[in-house]
Amino acid sequence: ARSPASWTDDTPVIANANRIIRESAPIPSFCEDTWNLAAMAPTRRREGLVCNFESIPVEFKQSVKKAVWLLINEGKPDAVVRRGGTNAKKWISAGAITQFLYQIGSFLRFVTSETPEVRSLGGIVSETMDSYVNSLVDRVDSRYALLHYGSIRLLHDITTSLPARQRLRAPSWV
Repeated sequence: ARSPASWTDDTPVIANANRIIRESAPIPSFCEDTWNLAAMAPTRRREGLVCNFESIPVEFKQSVKKAVWLLINEGKPDAVVRRGGTNAKKWISAGAITQFLYQIGSFLRFVTSETPEVRSLGGIVSETMDSYVNSLVDRVDSRYALLHYGSIRLLHDITTSLPARQRLRAPSWV
């Protein structure tokens, strides 16, 4: 199984011992809204490695926490790594995980402003994803928009093993 039978409040955020580089760093619990990932980074990189779920709309928070937990402890799904070719990595850094969360948070805040009736990842339709990506093209550098595009695709890939309500549907570009 790719995930614990059930995530509980005291499930450690970093449960994969291979991901822990600094044994002395505290490891947060799943119930916390701020996950410090310093245990996954060398001492010189321990600052600013925090996943802050407080900015994630409440209706999506548990699903996103599960997706980030899977990314931390299971890495990218094998299909994603194979699709990415020689440059794709199964395990991404703590910094990349915090950036992923930032990008997903931006997307989900867009979803709640554009479609407030959507109450779960499973309710987000591809047209909303397309609208979000298109809204970025006019406002930000194309490389930045591409990162958001990739994060939405990764969220879809990570959540395929979750229950339907917590699973992001395939974007139109999949």
